[in-house]
Amino acid sequence: MMSVKLFYKWTVGLIAASLIMTGAPSWGQDGPTPSTGASSSSNPLEWPRFLLDTPDQFRLDAPPARKSRTTKRELRELRSLQEVRTGAVRRKVRFWNSDPAIVPWTKTALDMIVLHRPRPPIAARGLALLHGAMYDAYIAAIDTRRSYFRAPPERLDSRIKPLVEASRSSYVPVHAVVAGAAEIVLQHLFPDQKTGTFEALATEAVESRLYAGVNYRSDVRRGRALGRKVANLYLERAEDDGVLGTAPAYPRRTGEEYWVETPPRFEPATGGPVGTWKPWVMSSPGEARTESEIPGPPAYGSAQFMDELDEVLRVQDTLTDAQQQMVIFWDDGPGTFTPAGHWNSIALELLSANPLGEKDTVRLFGLLNAALADGAIAAFEAKYFWWSIRPITAVRRLCNDGARLCTTAELEDDPSLADHPGWLSYIDTPPFPSYPGGHSTFSGAGGRILEEFFPAADGAIDRIANEAAESRLFGGIHFSSDNNDGLILGRTVAQIVLDWSSGLRESPPTG
Repeated sequence: MMSVKLFYKWTVGLIAASLIMTGAPSWGQDGPTPSTGASSSSNPLEWPRFLLDTPDQFRLDAPPARKSRTTKRELRELRSLQEVRTGAVRRKVRFWNSDPAIVPWTKTALDMIVLHRPRPPIAARGLALLHGAMYDAYIAAIDTRRSYFRAPPERLDSRIKPLVEASRSSYVPVHAVVAGAAEIVLQHLFPDQKTGTFEALATEAVESRLYAGVNYRSDVRRGRALGRKVANLYLERAEDDGVLGTAPAYPRRTGEEYWVETPPRFEPATGGPVGTWKPWVMSSPGEARTESEIPGPPAYGSAQFMDELDEVLRVQDTLTDAQQQMVIFWDDGPGTFTPAGHWNSIALELLSANPLGEKDTVRLFGLLNAALADGAIAAFEAKYFWWSIRPITAVRRLCNDGARLCTTAELEDDPSLADHPGWLSYIDTPPFPSYPGGHSTFSGAGGRILEEFFPAADGAIDRIANEAAESRLFGGIHFSSDNNDGLILGRTVAQIVLDWSSGLRESPPTG
């Protein structure tokens, strides 16, 4: 049997190989934006913003003058730090500076999701808060960088030997601004983490710029403060996005065709409030459902419904080792990256094979996580719009003639009528309505965003998204229509985000 780890390597390898085989270009640190279907300005100051009112909302004051006492003192400090570059120091410099600034923070967030086990929608929301803050912080950093010039240390003192490539201007470093934003948001998202964890990481990140000899102390101190100011906007949003309040209850639908609590635990419905949260880019929680024109689940007991129910039974009876591994690989429950984190991890692997550079990496993760967070909202809004039944309930209602569904009353009167009374899905059925598939929505949204940034791999990415959706059929917890229409819903959400990013949507996000 193929292990989950090997299955993961095979999955990501499939995408990476397609990039290599098709001769996709590698974009350098400041290389061009990849060719995409919905283009965005190459100038970050012209990008739409999530929460910043204007790029210069928090513009910093001018840096210390070239011949000032501050600059001279800071140059002396850099020379002294250069003398204590131990192996451990050099490793930290490489860790924080080998990739675009947001990458180490994305990896940190994924580790925290595994450790603290938030539910998938909460994880998606957290990743959107983090990457939205880093996206807006990047724009704020670029605004300050383009407003002032400060010669890098090596230009003023030839004795300073940088460990990494220095920018044309040292003021302000993106790494410090991103660190300031990330430390504040991560502390908010993971309050149970050991006190000072994220502050210590941010300190390490900004000091790596000093040990590397590419920034002055005042550069990183002011940049970190700038990032914190941006992050505070996201803490305010987190207090007002509907997650912490009491959400209105959806009216329960009753009838044979609607969802009921499922075995083995018969838990009450959960996740309903997610569909009422404030979206990042969608104009309302139900916009994608309406725009996608997904039709809703097949009518209960109809020919299509019975065909899909029979498919669930047949698939469960003939699961292969590979299908079982696919189910486990994409299960993504608490204690894993979760669906949103899973697509972030795939994005990281793609970047490792085909770097995009600082600017496009920021944009990729900003849009990816806005789409994943709005995908969670759209999926749950739709689930409680239709309240559709789960396969396990319908399977247990199959009459022993195999031709129809028994009513609940019939089975209560005569349990022997049921053909599969003790049937269980391969994995536990989640406690909320079936249609559309939540994992499928995540995969449709995540895959569509990645295709935009890695067009040479669009076929492989599409295949992976389809397999993620199909895994829910193999797990016995979804009908094919749940999965297929979930993909459509997710791709619609992603297109809404891409249109917003490229200026095709006039309305700003509701953040």
